[in-house]
Amino acid sequence: MLKQIQLLFILLLSSICAAQVHGEKEFQECEVVFKDSTSFVGFCKIKKNNQILFTMDRDSTPDTWDATMVKSVRLYRSYQDQVLEYWKINKKRKPKLLEILIYGDVMLYVRTTKRRVKDPKKTIVEGTDYHKDYKYKDAVIGYYLKRKNTDELVPIKLSWSDKNWKRKMIAYFKDCPLLVEDIKDDAYDKKSIRQLVEDYNVYCTE
Repeated sequence: MLKQIQLLFILLLSSICAAQVHGEKEFQECEVVFKDSTSFVGFCKIKKNNQILFTMDRDSTPDTWDATMVKSVRLYRSYQDQVLEYWKINKKRKPKLLEILIYGDVMLYVRTTKRRVKDPKKTIVEGTDYHKDYKYKDAVIGYYLKRKNTDELVPIKLSWSDKNWKRKMIAYFKDCPLLVEDIKDDAYDKKSIRQLVEDYNVYCTE
């Protein structure tokens, strides 16, 4: 009987710890910047519908904010902060949160979504269904280019063929002949869009 009580206590303690860790992962330290440039520091969670749950204290009931009030949100991370801005990428739909990947004369944004994939780290144990466990992973939907001091976003669609992608990149970066030549010589492809933008900001700007 004592062993059963001890086992139940261990299971309960594990559940509590797991819930705390899960909660910490859901709400992250952040700074929300409003359209009038005021800001608040607290804890945020990004919802699937591009809304932001915000609270000054982890134990408080969060408020729900969206593009009608908020301009951007910075999520503080141990390795690198993540900054997301609201952009209207479709005239008929509400603004979406896009992550800023690169700052500079040309900025690179990315739009991602959460997709459920099999978790290879799960251990298959006989008599259990651990092998059915999944995890959520960020998947890229598309990239966007924006020149400094403009409000125009230029979409880069993943569905573009290599030939179409090359043609559009040559047209977009035509102000840098050196980079255009490299694109023509296949120095870049769709997978190296980040490097392309970084090189433009380093070698093609004053």
